[in-house]
Amino acid sequence: MTSSGPLLASTRSTLLGGAKQVTVTGVSARRTMTDPAIATIEEAVVLIVREATLAQVQERYVAQSGVALERAAYGVLREVAERGPVRLTELANLLGLDLSTVSRQVKGLEAGGLLVRDVDPVDGRAVCVTLSDTGTEALGRLRDARHRFFSELLADWPAEDRDRLAPLLERLAREFRVLGGRL
Repeated sequence: MTSSGPLLASTRSTLLGGAKQVTVTGVSARRTMTDPAIATIEEAVVLIVREATLAQVQERYVAQSGVALERAAYGVLREVAERGPVRLTELANLLGLDLSTVSRQVKGLEAGGLLVRDVDPVDGRAVCVTLSDTGTEALGRLRDARHRFFSELLADWPAEDRDRLAPLLERLAREFRVLGGRL
């Protein structure tokens, strides 16, 4: 290991039908790409994901909302709100997590009064979870805090730039969900 990180063996990989070839040598990467815009998008998405999932950013949303939640709970609440009554196995699939992790998260949210377990309306032998009234209110407060955060973040952007970015980001997010088999 060097002071700047681990040394990586030289590797080549072809992604998405050969559209991109990456050669990694040492701690730096030399890239051969057919479209430099793809590199810019890739790096921007990686940076956004990394920064947006930092504990201090997530804790800011929670603090502004006044809702005491673990960071992972927002995703669970959001999926349950979007899907309505949902089985734990389906919820795990939607979140891309294993069933034991989702079950543990759901138990905590249920204990906090944010989720309710009910008999599956389609199959009375199964169990579904839904948002409680408290869960609906908490999710609304979290969404409001996130909206305020993004409003502040993009406050200096011209409305035209925000209007152009919104549908493109929505499309990219949809492509990720399709790729992950969750749409």
